[in-house]
Amino acid sequence: MRKRSAFTLIELLVVIAVIVLLMAVLLPALQRAKKHARTVGCQMNLKQCSTAFSLDAADHEGAFVARSIIYDWPKLMQPYQGDSSDPRCCPMATKVTDPGPQAKLGSTYSAWGKLDFYGSYGLNGWFPRPTKEVIDAVKGVGGKDYSDTDFTRFPANGPVLLDCIGSWSAPDANDMPPQQEDVAASFMAYFCINRHGGFVNGLFRDWSVRKVGLKELWTLKWHREYDTAGPWTRAGEVEPEDWPQWMRSFKEY
Repeated sequence: MRKRSAFTLIELLVVIAVIVLLMAVLLPALQRAKKHARTVGCQMNLKQCSTAFSLDAADHEGAFVARSIIYDWPKLMQPYQGDSSDPRCCPMATKVTDPGPQAKLGSTYSAWGKLDFYGSYGLNGWFPRPTKEVIDAVKGVGGKDYSDTDFTRFPANGPVLLDCIGSWSAPDANDMPPQQEDVAASFMAYFCINRHGGFVNGLFRDWSVRKVGLKELWTLKWHREYDTAGPWTRAGEVEPEDWPQWMRSFKEY
């Protein structure tokens, strides 16, 4: 009987080279698929939050979370979502980086809060009208007193809940973009995080969920009086070089 010859060293090296080449081709595709799955999971979580907001409003004659302390909005959702933090955590940021008894800000890939109370979405502080806490926090921003502004008719295309490094924020059209990632240098900077490849996910007042470009944040209708043609928009004549270095490659709006 004729003996079968073993693989030669050259043949083994060729096989190994082919495997390495296939891995180099497939791994980026697998990583993109994984990130896409997490983005979809994030949007599904926001959909769950929209259901909870709707049910909460129906149970309180149309009054939304502004009737409570604004950073406690997750507690208002518990009767509809249970005690789990999963619905209020993007799959890209499901854990507090340094859990402890004191609440802390999150980051692009970590949740805000503390060990037993955390999340990675933030509420628009102007939804549906600001609490006294928000008014006091942003009084004088952009040279404007927001305490006399009527916010009862919140825009249908206004953002409600988005990827965020804090539990809430109340952006202004004049807010500066963060010079570095994960630096909360302004109210808008809380939402301006590169969590989904130049985008964040957002829930809007019409209960739709979609991706929002980081530079697009300045064009959203955060409240009825918000200037969507402010200095950080194309309409406001912002130039590409005006943006911080880490944001310059992102889409313009």
